[in-house]
Amino acid sequence: MTTISQTARRFLSLKWKAFFFTSLLLSGIFGGMTFSSNFYLKQQFETNLQESYQRHLKEIQALVTQSASRMQQLAGTVVAIEGMSAALESGDPQQINRAFDPYWWQLQLDSGIESAALYSPENTLLAEWGLPNIPESLVEDTNTQERPNWGVNCWLTCEIYAAVPLLTNGRSGGVAVFGAPFVDVIIDFKRVADIDAGVAVTVDQHEVTTQRYLPNWNVNV
Repeated sequence: MTTISQTARRFLSLKWKAFFFTSLLLSGIFGGMTFSSNFYLKQQFETNLQESYQRHLKEIQALVTQSASRMQQLAGTVVAIEGMSAALESGDPQQINRAFDPYWWQLQLDSGIESAALYSPENTLLAEWGLPNIPESLVEDTNTQERPNWGVNCWLTCEIYAAVPLLTNGRSGGVAVFGAPFVDVIIDFKRVADIDAGVAVTVDQHEVTTQRYLPNWNVNV
């Protein structure tokens, strides 16, 4: 009698095949959902970040404009100081100082003004108080355009300068410029938005201040 041995063949039942393909399909679906979710969250985060940046940028711009407008209003009152109109017409620095000096300390105390300067209609500096670092173009533009201007100038510190044209007896009497530290705007922004902010200024290599220089950004802070 002949014994016939047969090799058992390995095979997967339909149940295991269905389980395998179902698991593969679910893994693909889960992976796709995870990728889509991460992509959506990233896009949402970037959108919210950009919206927040734009909102805060508008807030700080509004604070800067408000500060400049306030200083322009103050600078515009210079010509109303007793004796100032005649002093400006004379162009005598000593006479201008005598008229303005009694008000200078009070202006610093009440309004946070840290520097002031008066210029002739020809852009010549007549008198100054504090340590102003006023851009020449600001004075020239204000005299030429005969309208208020303002600007921000940064060197070791950043300051806002507000310039207004002055009239004496119906004629141009020059320009008054008031300056205040930009840090006051940053403090106001912190109080309004409850967010810390700073100022970064692009510089040339010879203007680098080692303690506050960020080499990767090429800025002083």
